[in-house]
Amino acid sequence: MKKVSLFVVLAALVALVALPAMAGEGVTPDEIVAKCKEASAYLAEKGDAAVAEFSDPNSRWVWKDTYVFVYDCAVGECVGNITPGMVGKKIGDITTIDTEGKPVGLHLCEIANDASKPNGWWIQFDWRNPKTGETKPKLSYIYRAPGATYTVGAGIYSPEGVTAADLNAKLK
Repeated sequence: MKKVSLFVVLAALVALVALPAMAGEGVTPDEIVAKCKEASAYLAEKGDAAVAEFSDPNSRWVWKDTYVFVYDCAVGECVGNITPGMVGKKIGDITTIDTEGKPVGLHLCEIANDASKPNGWWIQFDWRNPKTGETKPKLSYIYRAPGATYTVGAGIYSPEGVTAADLNAKLK
């Protein structure tokens, strides 16, 4: 009986230690795609009044270790983002170059306007992680629902060995 009780206590302790670690798991690419599609539909329904929510770090658009950002490609600027200094930033001023050799800001609007990418598209680039200060490879999913005004995206610091090409192959 003592062995069974000790086993139960040890199992409970392992569970208590494992649960917080599991709660802190990073977002998956599939979750990013789903959340971006949800955000695009929400913006299409609610319009301009909903844009401010995407700059609120306590909104439902910020989850796990990522957030949804919003661009108005017709105006050429970021309109929703929790990163300080990004809202109002002109797309052409985002000069980080992605792995396709294109400036990230301009490329995301190119993707949004590309009818051959109705399911969105992943891009890959190096970006400064605001939590660690380190510049690391990042993947961002870009999506705009048909007829929508706003382009949305969310990113993930690249899981080992995963590329934009891998993720784009799953979208087709």
